[in-house]
Amino acid sequence: MRALSSALLLAVSATALPAAHAAEWTRVGRGANPEVYVDLASIKEENNGRSAWVMRNFRKEQTAPDGKPYRSMRVQHLYACQDHTATLQAQAFYPDAMGKGEAIGNFKYEQYDAEKIAAGSAMDSVSRRVCRKKLRKVRR
Repeated sequence: MRALSSALLLAVSATALPAAHAAEWTRVGRGANPEVYVDLASIKEENNGRSAWVMRNFRKEQTAPDGKPYRSMRVQHLYACQDHTATLQAQAFYPDAMGKGEAIGNFKYEQYDAEKIAAGSAMDSVSRRVCRKKLRKVRR
């Protein structure tokens, strides 16, 4: 993860991100650390791609940017399917697996650079899953 100083931080508070909805967490890949899940219900068409929430569970305690320990993080990216890039939009850190417990830190980003997705990575698997999901058309 790149240093937070490379992003323009919009908010850092326990209420900065929306509460988790009834997530459809689907595991992507097997045996990886961290375990990676994508919330299929969160996938939305955006102007420049698709946004989705991802959950990462770590076997060992990690350290958040503010120094607090965490075991899982919920991350939102904007996936540019044609360019095979991802742009970080938001992160939330939790003391327990699968986003359990009170969030110890929420970060929402106004501007972050798109990053190329490495072939064969967990992010590659998530991106492929997000980009190929058929979305329901909204009737107007």
